[in-house]
Amino acid sequence: MPTNTTKYITAEQIMAKIARDYKGLEFEPADIVEWCAEAEANIGEFESMQRYENMPVEIINSIALLPCNVFRLLQVRMQGQPVPNYENNGTYLSFGRNSFTNATSQQAASPSLTGRLLVYLDYIGIPIDEETNMPAIMDGHQEACYWYCLTKLLLEKYMTNQIDHTRWQFLNDRYGHYVQKAKSSMRFTSRDDMDKIMMIMYNMVPKVKMPRSNFK
Repeated sequence: MPTNTTKYITAEQIMAKIARDYKGLEFEPADIVEWCAEAEANIGEFESMQRYENMPVEIINSIALLPCNVFRLLQVRMQGQPVPNYENNGTYLSFGRNSFTNATSQQAASPSLTGRLLVYLDYIGIPIDEETNMPAIMDGHQEACYWYCLTKLLLEKYMTNQIDHTRWQFLNDRYGHYVQKAKSSMRFTSRDDMDKIMMIMYNMVPKVKMPRSNFK
């Protein structure tokens, strides 16, 4: 889990609660992970952001793939000195011949001296669970995630008239209530920043489906 003073939980805890409360309701664990990421993005809690320092990434063919949870890149360094010239498209950094200072030019020109050509990043990013590499859920947001997942799981039943409108409205009211309760800094967040947070969280969600039998 992230290593600051803020407390976090994982999507597995949301899965376990749903499994306890609705023993006959089947679901895909990967779907719960993705829906929790959506709920966190909807809450827009900037205070849960982490500062990551001195994170190594490898340059291959003049390109370094950014960590998936980067929100705002602060600095790029090689051998302790800033790299002044590079392009950042949000997914990777690209470097040209003039990217490296004199102090780093020897390593840049002869990466075989070290075996790998590395740069080190400082950035603000979305917290991740270190064991699963999935988005971490801020403590206090679990009820919003729980009710959001239930609305997603039961949408088909509502659309096929297996759940009446009163019960469906109750689910959505509970979700809306806990989202509002969890929000604090969203009012200071721009729409562009919110869109970027949501895109990052979607990209962090694993694409490999986990077996349905794990949780049901």
